[in-house]
Amino acid sequence: MDVVAFIFPLLSLKPEVVQFIIKCMDEIDIVTFSLISRGTKNLVESIGFTATKITIYVQGGLLLSLKFRTKTIDFDLVEWNDEWREGIDDQYDMTVADVVSVEPDDVPEMVDYEMPNFELKDWIGHLMFIFHIRFIDYFDFELSDCRFTFDSISREFNRNSVKHLIIPSTGNQFYRQQLIDYFQAPRITIPSNDFPERHLFHRVLIQNHDFVCIYDGGNFTLNDLMITNSKAIRIYDGQTMMKTINRFIKLWQPGSNLRLECLVIYLNEVWLPQDLFKSITYTEMNDEIEVESDKREEYGLFDSNVRRGGYAIWGLRGIQARFFFHDNRIEMFIRF
Repeated sequence: MDVVAFIFPLLSLKPEVVQFIIKCMDEIDIVTFSLISRGTKNLVESIGFTATKITIYVQGGLLLSLKFRTKTIDFDLVEWNDEWREGIDDQYDMTVADVVSVEPDDVPEMVDYEMPNFELKDWIGHLMFIFHIRFIDYFDFELSDCRFTFDSISREFNRNSVKHLIIPSTGNQFYRQQLIDYFQAPRITIPSNDFPERHLFHRVLIQNHDFVCIYDGGNFTLNDLMITNSKAIRIYDGQTMMKTINRFIKLWQPGSNLRLECLVIYLNEVWLPQDLFKSITYTEMNDEIEVESDKREEYGLFDSNVRRGGYAIWGLRGIQARFFFHDNRIEMFIRF
């Protein structure tokens, strides 16, 4: 769809009529209308449409996913490079597709846009502007194999524009560190096993993140856990030894990891309280605790933000840690 050729005498109507008509449009029509001119872009922005989440997926190309209350719309902003299809792994500059394909999840048909004067950053900036998005919620490089050059990434995306950075599990460490240093995301997901030099892994863990998610966490050690200076920690694929967490609790009680609010470890076996709390005084509880709703996703509470019962231990200045045991994970919440 060439939006320059979009012809409709809408703007000749009274302003209140124009706003009413725009409010009746679906999200694709809203995007189309906003691309006609700077005036239509500002008009759409003034009405106050919002998206609930924006995610960037970097795989072979680049996909921008906008989530609304009742639907999700995907924008294929960067096409697969032909050389990748032929098995050539050289890095390539990230450039916008000549034809941007858009796919809503509620209809089978795709919409194509041709915007010859739009760069990738123009597309991203435009969508964030009209839908009142301040930050990219997720920037997911996990499956990218570091295919795009860092220079082109830093050219198209603003520094400090990402809430949650998911870095690739393959590729060179220098490239990953460039991404981490550039975006300075408050939330980060990183592989534990792909840091050949442990001090580089610790350089990431020691930063003041709001949330750190560790996957491939089979070799996550007590030292790694003590160094992690994050409010929330989630560990996947963890073959963490029970003895390690027992020792961590004993070190937490006198005052280590003071920023910690939540620790969730996904396990390959069931842990029992009496085993984990060996030589630790604990109390079985019957009350409910409620986690702030805006921290549900950060803490990994995908079912409910309310927990009942559990087991309490106490740390420095009477701070309580509440533990909950599940079939596939344990949860530790710090109650200040």
